[in-house]
Amino acid sequence: MQGTLSISGKTGEEKELKEQTVTKPLSVDEAAQFMGLSRNYIYKLICQKKIPHYKPLGGRIFFKQEELEQFIFRNRQAASYEGA
Repeated sequence: MQGTLSISGKTGEEKELKEQTVTKPLSVDEAAQFMGLSRNYIYKLICQKKIPHYKPLGGRIFFKQEELEQFIFRNRQAASYEGA
């Protein structure tokens, strides 16, 4: 028998995989809803190559939620009390 099982019945490798959260890719509609933008505007950003996206095999378009969050929070502007 290979590998050792812990009391819970899961190997350390299985626990590590479970701890890594895999997020489901977002569709164009889901990305638009997540960002509060119209579907048409999302397509415009895609065509202008201004938003990170994936197009496996040249078909449907997908997004990673983490990358959309980074896109939203880029180019931070300092508040007046923070100084320039």
